[in-house]
Amino acid sequence: MTRPWGVVVVLLAAQAAPAAEEAHGSVVGARTAAEQQNVIEVGVGLPSVASASFRHGLTSFLELGARASFTLGLEGQVLFGWVGTSLPYAPGFKVQGLLKAKLFDSGALSLGLSFEPGFFLIVVTTVYPGSPTSALPGLSLPVELKLGLATSAATTVGFTLGAPVWAVPAMQAFSVPVLAGVGVEHAVTPSLLLFGRLRAGPNLPVLRLIVDAQVGLAWRL
Repeated sequence: MTRPWGVVVVLLAAQAAPAAEEAHGSVVGARTAAEQQNVIEVGVGLPSVASASFRHGLTSFLELGARASFTLGLEGQVLFGWVGTSLPYAPGFKVQGLLKAKLFDSGALSLGLSFEPGFFLIVVTTVYPGSPTSALPGLSLPVELKLGLATSAATTVGFTLGAPVWAVPAMQAFSVPVLAGVGVEHAVTPSLLLFGRLRAGPNLPVLRLIVDAQVGLAWRL
């Protein structure tokens, strides 16, 4: 009675593994760009209102790149508690280095680790007329574990768990958010990807909600 189900599972696994092996440069999953492959990504969302990144495959399991973003608010915090300032909607700019390593790859399932150190600048004013404007620099050191599941030849679902640590020395602020996320990417063509991702979780030690959402396009070159 169980034989037909066994046949179905074997057929699905046989289809998923080759499909995953053909795909490289995942945006939401753990798979890195193929060796000497480039991936360009653009996206919109919050707190990154607009961002662009470039990634290059150094080896079959390691990629390196950079990202530049225009941001709104302080590192995705929804509830701020900074009374009398424009911090909840403060504009800013952020640059990051991108490093991702693929730790495991079975074809349909992949596991990886990313590190994206960066520097950001936010422009803050108080709400009172004539108040001074301050440009506050900050440091960001996000580390994230990534799990990718290739559900078909064109679609990958990604799950993440990360700690995007950040600090703003001028505010004496240091935070260790813990964010869980999910994302989906679909290959319209072998070179063009559509993607969407959402991460959320608490900010520590001061408890605030962090939300990071983005949709965009990526090109494998």
